[in-house]
Amino acid sequence: ANLPQNTTIVPAGCFSNCESLETIEIHNDVTEIEEYAFAGCSILDSIRIPRGCKKVGTRAFSNCIGMESVNFMAESAKIESLAFYKCRNIRNINLDGVEEIGYRAFAECYELRGVAFGEKLTMIDNRAFENCKSLKSISLPQTLNRIGKSAFENCKSLISIKVNNASLTIGNRAFAKCELLSVVDLGNNIQKIGEYAFSYCSEMESIRIPNAIDCIEKGCFYRCENLESVEIPDGVRSIDDRAFAKCGNMTNVTIPNTVVEIGERAFGEGERL
Repeated sequence: ANLPQNTTIVPAGCFSNCESLETIEIHNDVTEIEEYAFAGCSILDSIRIPRGCKKVGTRAFSNCIGMESVNFMAESAKIESLAFYKCRNIRNINLDGVEEIGYRAFAECYELRGVAFGEKLTMIDNRAFENCKSLKSISLPQTLNRIGKSAFENCKSLISIKVNNASLTIGNRAFAKCELLSVVDLGNNIQKIGEYAFSYCSEMESIRIPNAIDCIEKGCFYRCENLESVEIPDGVRSIDDRAFAKCGNMTNVTIPNTVVEIGERAFGEGERL
């Protein structure tokens, strides 16, 4: 199918549940794809978001279970909540030009293996990639300033994270239950790492806390069972409750003189300390 050349907005629900729609050409004059526009198009296999598109609306492509690839050509775009929710066969996404990724936008895309984030990205909202169980690695741009709560929680195949010195805040449980996560490069400029952000990352063996952090939050590395060493920089003032509790393999941690408060069970059940 092809949209008429004078179309600038794809209306809400325009093609929703068109179960025989295999392809759609969205031309460069389209500036907005409204909510539910293509929701439930079960055999639509790929989509190219054109250069002029500014917004992909809520649930615009949700439950497009046959979709395998998404390619953003947009110069500046926002993806709203649940836009690609449960597109369970998407394998690769190019998000060049995307500035904001909304709540649960790509959650439960079970086959998603690769995401290319563009250099305009500023926000990944809560639960945006939750339960993307095949995602293996992510490299986040320097422009990013916020990763929301549970943004990558339960990404069970995620092995590596690179932050590229972005000055950002990481929300509570952002990477919780990423059981294979072992390579974590947080750079130096992260401002805050939220509660339980890396809890249950059982394959993580070492971590260097960024220089800008002044508090290691509650449960931040709780039950990182293979964590052996932690590098805590001067400037950290507090280590909250259970921050490193049940890290049974931890053998090496140096607490700097700047720390004035250590919470309950901060290193509890660290059997090798």
